[in-house]
Amino acid sequence: MAAILLPSMAHAVTPAATARIVKRHDQMVESLLNQQITDPVSAWCGGYPDNFGIVQPQSAGRIVNAFTAGFLHPQSKFYKDTLLLTRIRLASEHLDRRQNENGNIDLMITNFNSPPDTAFLVHSVASAANVARLHGEKQLVATTQRFLTRAGAALATGGGAAADRRWRGR
Repeated sequence: MAAILLPSMAHAVTPAATARIVKRHDQMVESLLNQQITDPVSAWCGGYPDNFGIVQPQSAGRIVNAFTAGFLHPQSKFYKDTLLLTRIRLASEHLDRRQNENGNIDLMITNFNSPPDTAFLVHSVASAANVARLHGEKQLVATTQRFLTRAGAALATGGGAAADRRWRGR
């Protein structure tokens, strides 16, 4: 859906295809709205469980990405819906809580303090932030800024400041 939000790519998608894409995307947004944990006392607030009941940080990244597209696309039934802003904020706060002190995240089943998994997540969240920026939605960009800044610092050092100090022998 992000491709149809970018003006330079809009000409490549027919109106009928756009309608089908938006409808399918809206269905995914509805599903994610139902799955997202919104209980403010839950440690998992902002994410949603996978098929094994594990709330991975990637779930919040998917929410940020999907909800941003729905919020910005004029044909979406969620266009400019403030509920999505609230839920994006919850997902962004979840990402902030799930970051390690050096800015990486864990893939809970196998990769802990993982720069590669952090990079995959940054790709998704930064794509949403960039589309929001292109649409002048500064508040959407701001919700992801803390996570992206900390993750960017971790990725720039290949694992974060602590890993960089160990590597340099400090």
